[in-house]
Amino acid sequence: MVQFSNPAALWFLTLTIPIILLYLLKRRRLDKIVPSTMLWKQALEDTQAYTPFQKLRSNLLLLLQLLAVVLLTALLAQPYFPRPSKQSRQWILVIDASASMQTEDEAPNRFEAARKKLRTAMESIEAADEVMLIAVGSEASILQNFTLNHEIIRKKLSQLETEDVAGQWEQILLILKPLLKRSPKPIVMIASDFANFPLEAMQALNFDVLQVGHAIENLGFTRAVMEPLADTMQEQLLFFQLKNFSGNNKKADVEIEQNNELLNAFEFHLGPMEEAEKAFRVPVVTAAQFRIRLKPEDLFSLDNDFVLMAHPRAKIQTQLEVDNSFLKRALQVLPALEILPLAPIKISNRLQDAAGLYFLRGEVPDIHPIVQWNQAASPLRFVDAGIWRISNYQILEPPAGSQVLLETSKGVVGYLQETGGVRKVVLGFQMEDTNLALLAGFPIFVENAMEWIHAGLHPDKPTLTGHEYTQEGEIDSGKGYVNFADTRESELTPARIQTRSKPETKATVLRHDFSNWFLMALLGVIILEWWVFHRKESV
Repeated sequence: MVQFSNPAALWFLTLTIPIILLYLLKRRRLDKIVPSTMLWKQALEDTQAYTPFQKLRSNLLLLLQLLAVVLLTALLAQPYFPRPSKQSRQWILVIDASASMQTEDEAPNRFEAARKKLRTAMESIEAADEVMLIAVGSEASILQNFTLNHEIIRKKLSQLETEDVAGQWEQILLILKPLLKRSPKPIVMIASDFANFPLEAMQALNFDVLQVGHAIENLGFTRAVMEPLADTMQEQLLFFQLKNFSGNNKKADVEIEQNNELLNAFEFHLGPMEEAEKAFRVPVVTAAQFRIRLKPEDLFSLDNDFVLMAHPRAKIQTQLEVDNSFLKRALQVLPALEILPLAPIKISNRLQDAAGLYFLRGEVPDIHPIVQWNQAASPLRFVDAGIWRISNYQILEPPAGSQVLLETSKGVVGYLQETGGVRKVVLGFQMEDTNLALLAGFPIFVENAMEWIHAGLHPDKPTLTGHEYTQEGEIDSGKGYVNFADTRESELTPARIQTRSKPETKATVLRHDFSNWFLMALLGVIILEWWVFHRKESV
C-alpha cells in the first residue's frame, strides 16, 4: 500500500479547480463588423448565451496541466512503498589517537591496527544503523555525528592522525552521558591499547572492546631542561631524567649532541621502574641545538630523544633608583646583571608601572620575623626567608591575581604581581630596615627576582607538547622545539578490559521511495505542454 512522507502536500491537488475554471470561463470577445456570421455559427452561439461559462470540451493542454499538478503534488507528498520493518541500532565508534598508539609492536603501529579493527567492525553494521565517530587525543572530539552515510565515517577515519599527547578520556564521559540516555541506548565501541585508561572513572560506561597492543619494554626521557648558572655567562647547566618503564633490568646508552656533533655520552643501568638523572655543564657562546638521544631506540620512538634550543645569556639591564651601598654591591657582583641609567627593569623605593623590584617605605617600627614564605616562588629558590628580620614595615594588600610571597604575624609584607608580561616583586620594607645585607642568600634572592622579572618581558619558547602544540617538532620558524615527555603515555602496557555493551535495538521501516520517477515524469509533462502550446499558437 502506498504511503506518503508528507501527506499535507496533497492539498496541492486543489490547484486543479482554478485550472478547470479557467477553461470553463468564456473568453471576452471583441466587437468586430463582418459581412456574415454564417461561417461562425459556434461563435454566434457563444455571444447569445447569458451565462459566463461554456461547455468543457476536450483539450490536450488542460489534460497536460492537470497531470503536471498531480505529478507535482506526488513529488511533494513523497509517496513510498513500506518494506517489512527491521531492527536498527545506533553505534558510537571511539578511536584512541593519543601518543601511545604510535607504538610499533603492531604492524605498522597500534593506531593503524585500531583503525583496521574499526573498519572490520563496520562491515557488520547494517545499512539502516546510524553511526557516530569520536577521536580521543588532546581532546575528545566528535568527528562525525550520527549518520546513515557509513562512507563518510570511513573517510573521516582514514583522515585521522595521532597526536603526541595523552588522551583526554575523562571528556568522553561528558560527550556520552547525554547520548546514553536515549532509548534504546547506542552501542559504544572503543578501539585503543587502553594504556593508562581511567578504568574506575569509566566503570559506569558499557562498551565493546577492540584491543590493540602487547606488553613491551620501554625506556624514555621524562624531563630535560637548560638552566643558567650564577657564576658564569658562558656555560649553562643541562639536566635530564631517564626512566625504565619495564619490569626488567635495562641498560641505556645516552648520547648528547650539540649542533649534530657528539658532545658527551653516558651509560645507565636501571632496575624495573627505576629513574636516573644527570646534570652537567655545557658551553653556550652562540645559539645552539642540543639533542639528547637514547641508544638503541625501542618500539616507542617519541620518548627516545629530547631537543633543546639554547641561546647565550644576555645581561639583565637594570635601572637602580635606590641609594643603598649594600644593594649596589650585590648587583655589581652578579654577572647576569648590568646597571644602566635607563633600563626596562627598575629597582626602586617607589611603586611604578614598570617591571621591577620595589622596596617600599615602612610604616610600623616594630621587629617581626618572616613566619611564612612561598618556597615555590622563583625569587625564593634556594633562599631561607625564615632568617630575615624586619624592623620597620608596612602591611600590603596584594592586588587581585597576585601571589603572596612573604608574611609576618601581622600580615603580608611581600607579593608577586604579573600583568601582561610586566612582573613586579613588591616588598613592604626598605633595605636599611632589614638584616638582608648581612645574609649570604640576599644576592641569590636579588638574582632570582631579576631573572623572574626578566623572563616576563622575554618569555621562553615552550619545550613540551600539549594542547597548544600537539605534535613534536620545531616551532616559530625553528626558534623553538617542543618535545614529548609524558610518563603516562610512556607507560605502554595495555590494560586488559572485558567490559561489554548490551545491544539494544529499535524497530524501523525501510522505504522504497520513487519520488525521482515523479520528478522525471513532471519534467516530461512540462516539456510536452510547452511544445503543444507553441504548436497551437503557430497554427
